[in-house]
Amino acid sequence: LVIPAGTKIQAESGGTGVYIAILKGGKIDIQGTADNPVVISSTAALGGDWGGLTICGDATTSAGVDAEAEVGGFIYGGTNDADSSGSITYLVIKGTGAQINADSQYNGVSLYAVGSGTTIENVSVINGSDDGIEFFGGTVSVSNIYLENNEDDAVDWTEGWNGTVTNAYISNTSAGFSTVFEGDKENGNPKFNNITAVSTVGGTALQ
Repeated sequence: LVIPAGTKIQAESGGTGVYIAILKGGKIDIQGTADNPVVISSTAALGGDWGGLTICGDATTSAGVDAEAEVGGFIYGGTNDADSSGSITYLVIKGTGAQINADSQYNGVSLYAVGSGTTIENVSVINGSDDGIEFFGGTVSVSNIYLENNEDDAVDWTEGWNGTVTNAYISNTSAGFSTVFEGDKENGNPKFNNITAVSTVGGTALQ
C-alpha cells in the first residue's frame, strides 16, 4: 500500500468497519514530509470514530506462529525478527479507537509481530479512544512519536515485544486518560529513550 506525501484520507465515522490493515506478508509505504505529512482522520477527529492502522508481521511473539489478532481476526506472528512490513514517516492519525466489543477497541496504531526491518518514525496519534500505539510482540522500533489525548495508554506493549521507542512526547489534557506506559505478559526488555509525558488530568505514569 503506497500513500504519497501530502495525502489526506477522510475516514468515515463507521466504527469498527473503517480501518486500514496491512496483512502478514504485505507492506505499507508512507513517505510524508514535515511540510506534507499523510493525514488520516475522521471529519470531526473524535475518539472512536473509526478503527485505526493495523500492521501484521512475521516476527516472533509469545502468542506463537499465525496467531489471531484481537482486532479484525488478522493473522500475525512467525520466526523472522528482521521482517519488514514497509516504511512510514510523517503520518498523522486522528479519531481512532472504535469499540470492537465490551473488552476491546482499536488502537491508533496496532503493531502485531512487526519486525525490525520496518521503519516507523515521525508519527502522531491524536484523539484516540484506546491506546496511541500498541506492540503485540515483534521487534520493531519507533522514533519521533507524538501522542495526544489517547484515552487509555499512550504506549502499550505485550507478548514479548523487544524494540525501542526513541523520542516521544505524550500530552493529555482530556479527562479519562489512563496510563503513559503499560506493559504485560512476557517481558522482552524493550527500551525507551528521551520520553516526555505531561498530563493535566491525572493518570498513571507506568503500569
